Amino acid sequence: MARISVRELKEIHGMSQADIDAARETQKAQKRAGAVVLPLAVICGVQERRRKADNVTDPKDLFERQKRGLGEYDQLALMLDRVALVENTPERAMKARKAALLAKELSAP
Repeated sequence: MARISVRELKEIHGMSQADIDAARETQKAQKRAGAVVLPLAVICGVQERRRKADNVTDPKDLFERQKRGLGEYDQLALMLDRVALVENTPERAMKARKAALLAKELSAP
């Protein structure tokens, strides 16, 4: 995302000086509040706000990284914990957690 100058905001996008001054006041308020200070172009509605969520990795990749270096029973316990989190009924979730604990016990030397 390229930066847009105040001159471009005025000439190309037709923003008035009053709009730019109001956006600057908004930036000052954001800074005082300790919030993320948005660029003038975003406040004026010329650009979309950049999202940090684009850099987040896929949860499946994180699960694969978690499994690395674990023994077979530890991997099984991890998978059973994940299954318990998405289980529809509390009874089945409890059984999955118990199975995960049993697998964890089996992994201990």
